[in-house]
Amino acid sequence: MSCLARCVRAAVTAGVAGHAAAATAALRPVAAATAASSSSSLLRAARANWMQQPRRDYNVGGNEVKAGSTIKWEDKTYLVLSTTVNMRGRAHTTYNLELKDVGSTSKISVKVRPADKIEVIELTPVRMNYLYRQGTTLVFMDPVSFEQIEVSASLCGRESRANYLIENSSTLLTRNGDTFVKVAVPEKAVCTVETTAPAKAGGKVNDPTGKDAKLTNGLTVQVPAFIESGAHIVVNTETDAYVGKSEVPPMPIEEEKFQ
Repeated sequence: MSCLARCVRAAVTAGVAGHAAAATAALRPVAAATAASSSSSLLRAARANWMQQPRRDYNVGGNEVKAGSTIKWEDKTYLVLSTTVNMRGRAHTTYNLELKDVGSTSKISVKVRPADKIEVIELTPVRMNYLYRQGTTLVFMDPVSFEQIEVSASLCGRESRANYLIENSSTLLTRNGDTFVKVAVPEKAVCTVETTAPAKAGGKVNDPTGKDAKLTNGLTVQVPAFIESGAHIVVNTETDAYVGKSEVPPMPIEEEKFQ
């Protein structure tokens, strides 16, 4: 018989015998154990709730900003590419920060002082499946909860860059709190040429002459003269520049291949 059971049995026996004080005394361990159990449950619940809270942003001095961190600068979110110190005496030391806008491909350079307070942003990566595009809106689905979300195509850096996304691909999104701030697009993508001018007879692979080619994703890029309609090519998604031919057609990107 457990300790609590023995206490309850003693309390019942004392109550039947008319000894109220003894019954109360017998029940004290029960009350204490119940309170301790309740307190422990509340503590576990509070800890679980704390673990589920999003990471908090914080401020650091200009000399504490590290390459690879994400900061808020003039109401925009930037990735810190590099930091360089300019030593002009202790009182005049400054730091050059090379920044890249997480929502675009634009880069800026800013100068800060050690006394400046820089807001560091804690971003959360979220992997989702890309479903389809509707105008300037991209629709993604959480592969676990099946919840669907909509974000602007501009989060790819520019709206036209979203054309390189392939439906049903595993895609990495970046979130700041409840707000999505970036959609990752692979640096290179395989595309299919829908239409282009016929290849020149006797054209060489290293022929520098280019021509327009309309891709099946709706974009138009410059390709070498020997490329024909229906060909699969590799394109730099940041510059829309032709990289080379591909032996395989565009295919959805699996999670393990998207790093």
